[in-house]
Amino acid sequence: TQFANKNSNKTAQDQPKLYDYTLPSIMRALQIFILLLHTSCILIIHGASAVSDEEQNSDHYRRPAWRKEDYPNPEISPSICRTSSNRICDPDGILIDVERNQLVEKIVSVEEKYNVHCDNEKVPIQVTVAMANRVDLIPYGPYEDREEKAVKDFTVYLHNRWGVGVDSKCGGTGIVFFLSILDRSLYVSRGKSLEDILTDKRLDRMIEGIKTELRKKDYAKAINTFVDEVKNYLSSGPPTKEEKAQDMLETLIPLFFFSAIIAAAIFKARREQREARNYAQVVSQLSQLDRNHAEALQGRYQCASCPICLESFQAEEGEERVTHGSDGQPLKLLRCGHVFDETCWSEWVTSGSGNVRRCPICQQDIGTNSNEESSLVENHTERLDDQDRVFRQFNRERNFRLVRLGVQFPQYVGQTQIQRWASSTYEGELVRDPSFTRNNPRFRYNQNSGGRTFGSSAFGGGSSGGGRGSRW
Repeated sequence: TQFANKNSNKTAQDQPKLYDYTLPSIMRALQIFILLLHTSCILIIHGASAVSDEEQNSDHYRRPAWRKEDYPNPEISPSICRTSSNRICDPDGILIDVERNQLVEKIVSVEEKYNVHCDNEKVPIQVTVAMANRVDLIPYGPYEDREEKAVKDFTVYLHNRWGVGVDSKCGGTGIVFFLSILDRSLYVSRGKSLEDILTDKRLDRMIEGIKTELRKKDYAKAINTFVDEVKNYLSSGPPTKEEKAQDMLETLIPLFFFSAIIAAAIFKARREQREARNYAQVVSQLSQLDRNHAEALQGRYQCASCPICLESFQAEEGEERVTHGSDGQPLKLLRCGHVFDETCWSEWVTSGSGNVRRCPICQQDIGTNSNEESSLVENHTERLDDQDRVFRQFNRERNFRLVRLGVQFPQYVGQTQIQRWASSTYEGELVRDPSFTRNNPRFRYNQNSGGRTFGSSAFGGGSSGGGRGSRW
């Protein structure tokens, strides 16, 4: 009762008005409605776009594919070709009536104005345009270029079956332009008598020039542009010397780059082979030094190759002991016991690489006469029976050979490596040293695409003499 009395005492001024609640609610509802409407529009647009793309991709499989044997002949079935002229056949209705009529008018005007000269005679030309949504690709298998092959065969078949052009002494005078829309391919078949005017290069330029309109699906404009180009080339005649030179240049430039790539590949392959061969030689020399090191520790080391050129000595037939150098001349034996090829020794001392009176390896004085040198060599041989002396002698020779390897193969043996390998504290295998194995060429190289009726003559029995095609 107390609560009721309190509420009853409230004045009308204290009571909330209805619009205090309804106006904000309506505004919020309106905002939400606008937001939902905006979102729905975006979804509808994207959904329509996605459906359109999906339909376009599936059109190729939903629409019937034309077999070349079933494609209508405009002379026999003009109604199926959607025209009263035999200069165009559009059974799938890719163009509208106005576009087809305008195109026929242009073709007829070109045929009436231009001819082909053959044996001092004027032979009329004939131009026909055919198009389809798609052609049958099944006979061409799952190959990447099957569309181009199918469209080419389709166009040549129509040209020969319809007999477009006049079959003159110089060859056919017909031109057949065929489009396969969903296959995104086209082909132009021309009669043999037109080869001198509509050359392959010109056809390529004509096809390339209409690809932009084809990509925009402006097929009428693309075909009209093509017919205009045919008219221009028929008017100008065969290519001039300047045009031929330009065509030749356009052909030679890609050929030049292709040849350069092949030459670079061959050069690279030969360089890799040469480097691999040189690396193998260094591996062989280092392995031999490791073996010789083991033999020297046992006091059994014998020099078997020239320390300067690193080539193996030769032994005479029937003898085990080497007596001649790699040059075929008797060995050059110095009083210190070191031995060289005679040719290498002569070049060494005459080129200024070394002192003629000192051994290149141990730097001992060898400036004595031949008799004294012979006796000193004998005495030195006796002294070398000492195992320690043999090892020290080998170490000097080993270090000299490492230096010579660095001179001959600096890309594999560097000064830092030589200093480290020549150290008395180095005990590893030379051929397995990481600083050497990382220079292996094989390891380095591995790291390292309902219209009006127009008058037109019947086909004259012409045939295809070739042509050009492409995809867009």
